[in-house]
Amino acid sequence: MSKNYSLSIITPMGEVLSRPVESLIAPGQYGRIGVMANHAPMIVALRIGILAVRHDDTWSYFAIGEGVLEVSPDEVLILADEAVPAKNEQEARDKERELVEAY
Repeated sequence: MSKNYSLSIITPMGEVLSRPVESLIAPGQYGRIGVMANHAPMIVALRIGILAVRHDDTWSYFAIGEGVLEVSPDEVLILADEAVPAKNEQEARDKERELVEAY
């Protein structure tokens, strides 16, 4: 079992997710960013894309808008314009297209 860290996803509409996770893959402004437990602190600008979150040995997906990802020793905070949960990766891609069209 891998070590977990706390993830919070917050949009202007409120908190979308707050839970312990194992890892995530986010759409950074200059490419995808992976974060696992004990990652070095950093702040990254996010672009519209798909956020993949691993928890309990399963993946969850979100279509997210532009924002910021902040990594601290035991937590990650994502502040994004939008964060829309999806049932699977394909649905997240469909919702991502809707976000791109809305911008």
